[in-house]
Amino acid sequence: MELRVLRYFLTVAREGNITAAANSLHVTQPTLSRQIRDLEEELGQQLLVRKSHRVALTPEGMLLRKRAEEIVAMTDKTEEEFRAMKGELSGDVYIGGGETDAMNLIAAVCRELWEEHPGIRYHLYSGNAQDVTERLDKGLLDFGLLIQPTDIAKYDYLSLPAKDTWGGDPAQGRPAGGKDMHPRGGSVRHPPDLLPAGAGGAE
Repeated sequence: MELRVLRYFLTVAREGNITAAANSLHVTQPTLSRQIRDLEEELGQQLLVRKSHRVALTPEGMLLRKRAEEIVAMTDKTEEEFRAMKGELSGDVYIGGGETDAMNLIAAVCRELWEEHPGIRYHLYSGNAQDVTERLDKGLLDFGLLIQPTDIAKYDYLSLPAKDTWGGDPAQGRPAGGKDMHPRGGSVRHPPDLLPAGAGGAE
């Protein structure tokens, strides 16, 4: 499989339409259709269900989409890391986490670093703890924000001074009044060269 063809496939999956994907990629529709057919023949699986004006992913296509996203992201990340070795601090930082107030601390640190080094680009990935740790383990994230309790024994991490509050219905026996449901707040896994100890008020 060629990386270029995987990018073509991801564009088709995103657009849901061969013609729209071809326009986005600046290639002809027959060329793109042929590339997708060749990819299906190479893998021995049907990847798309072709309808009147749309295409939909088969289960095999959905699997390839997930794997292709990982391959393309890892390739882009590796290229950026090597470009960053040549001079000014720049490149892409990939951050994963759920919806939590602790992300405000991360955003503040990112903004401060960006003001000093505008060549840095940040990419946010939203997901639950399983999604984030899976992408960490595959090297697709530089660091992740995880709400406790989560098993983080195998990671280097810092505890952040942030707590999420939740409301509930007293009649149903659930916490109300914004009682703290996560007394330890969040923990962030990071490589030392991306988030220095103490940044963002980390403990």
